[in-house]
Amino acid sequence: DQYIYLALAQLQLKKLPEAAENASRAIARGPHSRGYHFVLGLICKSAGARDRATSEFKIEIAEHPDNAAAVAELQKLEGVSSAQQP
Repeated sequence: DQYIYLALAQLQLKKLPEAAENASRAIARGPHSRGYHFVLGLICKSAGARDRATSEFKIEIAEHPDNAAAVAELQKLEGVSSAQQP
């Protein structure tokens, strides 16, 4: 889908609001498409929206449990979260 590729390009260019919008468009068109929630999770993580990123990675893993990249990103975020707690 062209929107997810556009979102990836915008992520690389650090155009995060536009990237998030296009990733959301891609998800609206194909909510169960492999990697779409993962990409939105990466965008959210880059924007500092850790809770949203965690949520998107969890959605991706629920739909595609074999997505090792999503599992790794989720573990990084959850590792940081648990390391910050007293």
